[in-house]
Amino acid sequence: MIDPFGVAILALAAYRITRLIVDDTILGKPPKSDNAGNLLDEGTGYRRWLDGWAYKADGSNRGALRGWLGDLLTCSFCTGVWVTAGCLALWVNGGDVGQWFLIGAAIAGGQAFIGSRSGA
Repeated sequence: MIDPFGVAILALAAYRITRLIVDDTILGKPPKSDNAGNLLDEGTGYRRWLDGWAYKADGSNRGALRGWLGDLLTCSFCTGVWVTAGCLALWVNGGDVGQWFLIGAAIAGGQAFIGSRSGA
């Protein structure tokens, strides 16, 4: 059983890692379109590659699996479920190194959460 402190660490770590994958520009900027679907910016890095791999220029899926994976890796709620499962597995099976990694991610998650609420 995980104590409440461990749950808080897991929640903050999952929050930070999910934001890293979905929102942060360190992995690249997502493509941007206007309301009419016209591409304004192709994006960069991982996000540009993922968009080109999963979706056609008109925004439709290149295939059921590709579209599902693209949605899974660009949706905060979808990605958060899988990141949380990975964090839990690392907490339980990763030993001290895994737990220290998650504690570091939790500290970064707390900082990111506070920063996003304060307008920083």
